[in-house]
Amino acid sequence: MIRLAILSDTHFLYNEKEKKVLPKKERTSNKISRISSIATKYDAIIIAGDLTDDGWDGKSFLCIEYGGDYDELGSFIKDCVEPLKNIAPVYLCEGNHDEGGGILGYKPVLKYIKSKYNNLYYMKILSTDLGVFVIISLGKYPNAEKLEWLKKIIQTLDIKIPILCFFHFNLEGTWSNWWSDEEKNNFYSVIKNNNIVALAVGHQHRSYIEEWKGIPVLSGAGDKYIEFEYCFKTNKATFYMK
Repeated sequence: MIRLAILSDTHFLYNEKEKKVLPKKERTSNKISRISSIATKYDAIIIAGDLTDDGWDGKSFLCIEYGGDYDELGSFIKDCVEPLKNIAPVYLCEGNHDEGGGILGYKPVLKYIKSKYNNLYYMKILSTDLGVFVIISLGKYPNAEKLEWLKKIIQTLDIKIPILCFFHFNLEGTWSNWWSDEEKNNFYSVIKNNNIVALAVGHQHRSYIEEWKGIPVLSGAGDKYIEFEYCFKTNKATFYMK
């Protein structure tokens, strides 16, 4: 059995009332707390983008704030990644809000993700006695560059291996036009012959379990996070909003 916790859109930013950096919505802190304290053992925790609200880390040099006004990234690491990584490995991707950064092209959130996973898109393999489970991060969304990489990766995998892909942009509904139908169809053409057990996304600020072209789509961007379970014996994935 593989068990994952999935959330997104933590949006850490400076809270004027509290005078410190916090998640934009209290529901995010509640989700982090629930995952951190739950008795269930997770094999991995996925956060599908918009980790911060502005992409800042507050860095400065000679009184020049080149990393933005506040340390959103530092608070995200301290108050989200650190408590969650005590439960299970944490896998991240960037969202559009994380690209803001500071001046002169300084993008600390993207730099942080690259430092953790060697790239903004990557593959992780979870091994068990019953088989392997593959998690693939496609960053903000699977654009042409990432699809070329994904084609090569998928060709190395047996078509029966269960795969979960995650990225930030949603596939349907409000805000799904941040990438084109052509790009979505190109993505589907790459993955359609493999055992894609789910896609995890964010961007649209609600939690849901839906389908796209017959593939389960999971979002933990709202009040609840998604608990995902995969059983090797039945090749069946189940999902719960927690």
